[in-house]
Amino acid sequence: MPEQGDLLVVTDWSGLPKALVELVSVTLCPFDEIDAAFAAEEGEGDGSLPWWHEAHKAFFEREMKVEGREFDEHATLVLERFG
Repeated sequence: MPEQGDLLVVTDWSGLPKALVELVSVTLCPFDEIDAAFAAEEGEGDGSLPWWHEAHKAFFEREMKVEGREFDEHATLVLERFG
């Protein structure tokens, strides 16, 4: 489980290190309780909660299918915020 204060290396598509970031918070939240503020803060797609929900549900469904499992919308996510 990641912890506040952990340092992460951000790489480019080639695997070359490009930045060092620090986790400023780590929280747990069920998928179906993600709010609009978090979706906007993540900065993907159009920044809306519906976009976030649809894109991430599709991602988790694909990943779980590979493992022979089904995605549960009540599954707990680890939310990492970094600076």
